[in-house]
Amino acid sequence: MRKSGWPTCVILKHLKGWSFRLLQKELRASLLYRRFTRFYEEPIPDFSSFSRTFGLFGKDGTLELHDRVVQMAKERAVAKGAKLRTDTTAVETNIHHPTDSSLLADGIRVLTRGLKRISQACQRGVLRVIDHKRAAKRRVLEICRGAKTLTEKGRQQLKQSYGKLIGLTSKVTRQVDKVLADPAN
Repeated sequence: MRKSGWPTCVILKHLKGWSFRLLQKELRASLLYRRFTRFYEEPIPDFSSFSRTFGLFGKDGTLELHDRVVQMAKERAVAKGAKLRTDTTAVETNIHHPTDSSLLADGIRVLTRGLKRISQACQRGVLRVIDHKRAAKRRVLEICRGAKTLTEKGRQQLKQSYGKLIGLTSKVTRQVDKVLADPAN
């Protein structure tokens, strides 16, 4: 595939207001669009390839392409070029659905990071921050394992691990409250 076809694909997608899937479908079906994008008889990439590659252009690259199209339209008296409208396209990705335990662990991680930044600004030894991130991560893994087992022992392990995680969270929040209440400490 020729690299010169990618910018014209960006332009075609934006001018027509197509999704990546529709761009792929139209390029496969139309000889005119293949010629315009210089794909000719080459195979058309998958829509996910378009998505990833268009992301590589970045904001500046896309803006340059749009500026060039507007400049050409002005030169040929096709458009005034007074306004530029762009469309952002969401890219599908896998996400981690939050659980109670992972949210607690995230809270511990974020609060500990903030405490460490504060302690760096303090005089050495004034504020001692205990990092519970590793212990929290272990508790989250224990909770995940305990949730998968349906035995009474697994339920007990789940309760113990949740108790430990909540205890860690309480320790960190108490230290944050202490620092916020007495900035000199």
